[in-house]
Amino acid sequence: MKQITLKVSNCSAGQWSTLLLELYGVARTWKRFGPVIELQAPSVERIIKLGTSNKPQASKELIELTSSKQ
Repeated sequence: MKQITLKVSNCSAGQWSTLLLELYGVARTWKRFGPVIELQAPSVERIIKLGTSNKPQASKELIELTSSKQ
C-alpha cells in the first residue's frame, strides 16, 4: 500500500469541502481501474454524504458543518 499525507492550511470551509469532494470523485472514478483510494479527514463521511445529495437542505447543512469546523 502506498500512502500520501496532505497538509492543507489557509483554506476556507468551502474550499475544504470542495477539496474533499474532488478527491472523493477521483477515488470513485479510479476504482474501476484498480486503485482503491481511502479518504480520512474530520467529518469526511458527512461532507461526502451532504455534498453528493440532490436535496436542497443538504447544501445548507454542508455549509453549517464546514463553517463550524474552523
